[in-house]
Amino acid sequence: MRNNIGDVFAVQIEHAAAAANNNGVHRVPCPHQRIPPPPHPDGLQLWPHYDIVDNLLMQIVGTKRVILWPPSEEASLYTNGGSSSQVSNMDGPPDPQFPNFHTAHRVELLLEPGDVLFIPAMWYHCVQSRGFSVSVNMFWHNLDPQVYASKDLYGNRDLVASEAAGKAVHEALRALQTLPVEYQQFYGARLVGVMRTMLCLEECC
Repeated sequence: MRNNIGDVFAVQIEHAAAAANNNGVHRVPCPHQRIPPPPHPDGLQLWPHYDIVDNLLMQIVGTKRVILWPPSEEASLYTNGGSSSQVSNMDGPPDPQFPNFHTAHRVELLLEPGDVLFIPAMWYHCVQSRGFSVSVNMFWHNLDPQVYASKDLYGNRDLVASEAAGKAVHEALRALQTLPVEYQQFYGARLVGVMRTMLCLEECC
């Protein structure tokens, strides 16, 4: 018999705190590495996306298949600069338009009633319902409230500093595009090098 959902919630909170410290994810035990897609034609699927806040996904009724990708796989998820992937088929044959999607590292699990999953901020995730399903999400801010946008209905609007940085990058690109191509390449490469060093985008820390 499963534990009372309140007991499960209390245990998962402890795991969530530990996972948040190492950017990990607490997995619900699952006997299979790859779970077949929902057999029900009416199964609801949410596109792969990330949230900028931590999240507890609590399964109440029915089952859900959950697929997660760590932030390091962002380049293989084809987001086109947004918070959601352009890929909708999680299990079909590789699409030439998205060649790296199906080789990106993923974690899969199946949520059943009473299960609670901690999804860290910036982890991409896709949820597929198996028939009728009811679940509850609980989101919370783990950073200073001032770093979040004041109007963010869905929890996936980028942080204020990130939005400002994105605008500055576009301004820099527009400025460089006024130069001849060889100058664009020279100064663009220098800027990329500065960003890699200052943000430790390579193994420099």
